[in-house]
Amino acid sequence: MTNAIIFKIWFTLLTIFTTPVHGYVIEQTYEGCYENQNDYYIVNLDGELHEVETDDLQVGDEVTVYFFLDEPVRTLYGWR
Repeated sequence: MTNAIIFKIWFTLLTIFTTPVHGYVIEQTYEGCYENQNDYYIVNLDGELHEVETDDLQVGDEVTVYFFLDEPVRTLYGWR
C-alpha cells in the first residue's frame, strides 16, 4: 500500500471513531525548534486539562480536540 492510501484509511478511521471536545489553550509547554517538530500546549476542555501536540497556537485560542480511546489524536483551530 502506498502512504497516501494508508493515510486516507487512517484519517477515515479517526473521523469515524473519534470524539470532538471544544476548549481553549491555556499554556504552551514546548516550542518545536525545527520545521518538522510540533509545539505542545495545555488545553482546557470542559474543565479538564490535557496536553496536545499541534502547531502555531496562541494562549486563549479556541480549539477542537479529537479523542480516540481517551487519547488526543487531532487538534484543530476553532470550534468545528
